[in-house]
Amino acid sequence: MNKLKSLICLFVFCSFLSVNANEYEIDAGNSYTYAYENDYGYICDDVKVFQLSLFNPIQIQNQNTSISGLRLNLIYGVNHNVTGLDFGLVNHVTGDFKGMQEGIANYVENDMYGLQDGFLNMTNGSVMGAQLGWVNISGNVYGFQEGIVNRAKYNLVGIQEGFYNDASIAEGIQVGIINATHVMNGIQVGLINYTHELKGIQVGLLNIQSSRTVVKALPILNFSW
Repeated sequence: MNKLKSLICLFVFCSFLSVNANEYEIDAGNSYTYAYENDYGYICDDVKVFQLSLFNPIQIQNQNTSISGLRLNLIYGVNHNVTGLDFGLVNHVTGDFKGMQEGIANYVENDMYGLQDGFLNMTNGSVMGAQLGWVNISGNVYGFQEGIVNRAKYNLVGIQEGFYNDASIAEGIQVGIINATHVMNGIQVGLINYTHELKGIQVGLLNIQSSRTVVKALPILNFSW
């Protein structure tokens, strides 16, 4: 796991040094602004390199500002997009996050690229990287979830490891006490494995494939192609 963290941190650091090809830096005094083009034209995003927050709204930069660098949230901090290192008790990002989050609770409203490490990790959009904590919840996961409860509301492409693993459509591996999916394309290993549709292997005390018309549950081993 330490090796995994190191690889993710290296990836995040390299990404942090690179400049997105469709972004143009504009001089803005002691801060800088990225003007980036989307389907609706150019949008400017005010970016600061440092944030210190006691709890929102008692913080150096207001919640609509983006941070590219370091953010320290002593109790609770809120910002738009955050890139870099994010430390605190409760870390809240209303846009996208790229980097490493360390806290009791980490919450990203859009997409997360990198690592979330905390008691509770939540990302409404997609995780492209890893969530490590007691409870990990995301819309989509492209990477790794490790915790007591791991949930990908929609798609899992990668690995879930924990007591209870849940995904709607999974392509990869689930390892836990209870593994549940609607569609499983890969491997489930646990005491109880459940899926509706299976293209792969289930290994466990009880393996359930509800789409079968006759024998829906088998002990030890179940497979379907």
